[in-house]
Amino acid sequence: MLTSTSPVTLENNNKLKISSGTINIGIAGTSNSNTRAIVNLSNLTIDGGSITSEYNYADSIRNLGKLVINDVLITGNSHWDGIENAENGECEINGGKIQSNGSNSYCINNIDNSKLTINNMEIINNAELGIYNNSSEPCIINYVSITGTKGYYSIRTDKQSIIKIYDCELRNKSIYNYGGKIYFENGIIESQNKGSSIENRSGGELYINGGTLKGVIYNYDSLIELNGGLIESFSVGKDTGISNSGNNCKIIAFFT
Repeated sequence: MLTSTSPVTLENNNKLKISSGTINIGIAGTSNSNTRAIVNLSNLTIDGGSITSEYNYADSIRNLGKLVINDVLITGNSHWDGIENAENGECEINGGKIQSNGSNSYCINNIDNSKLTINNMEIINNAELGIYNNSSEPCIINYVSITGTKGYYSIRTDKQSIIKIYDCELRNKSIYNYGGKIYFENGIIESQNKGSSIENRSGGELYINGGTLKGVIYNYDSLIELNGGLIESFSVGKDTGISNSGNNCKIIAFFT
């Protein structure tokens, strides 16, 4: 186990591969302390093992270079980023699990026109967001399960962001799209708290090609295109399958 009480446990400036083992950030940070287990500035591969952040304001990974993560367990507490991919970073995640255990945390935070690809992994979002994306570079998500115990969003996008989601299960409050573009193909979208499974706002574009939606779509001044699949609305309260409001809404449906 590698444990440190310095603000950064490991900083990589060259080419590094880590195989197995545990990396632990052993101190609490503050809102402006930049306390992190790993900062990658160059080329880093992590194969197996775990990265733990037991304290508040102590992020697990900040990537500003090229990062590949294979079958790693990443856990953290409040005010925490499991992986922050920033400043044109490139991050690929294969397998493994990320779990938030506190509040106000992002399991994956993809910003600043960075590139993110996620394959075959599990995200347990008990805090704030499973995946936050505001990058204009396409974010690709394949065979990913996002669950959690509270009514937080599996995925949130902001304007100009692009996410492509294939064969995934999103079972938090699911998707909040604020002006971005989301492509969802097959898989399941389900709100666990009888709220909105999808909120599509402010010029957002949502394209659904197959799959199952259990819950409600709220569409505000945005575009939704449905091409096959199944929508099941809740049978209680005032929830409807699709709620459409605003002056610039459009829903296009192709069903056979």
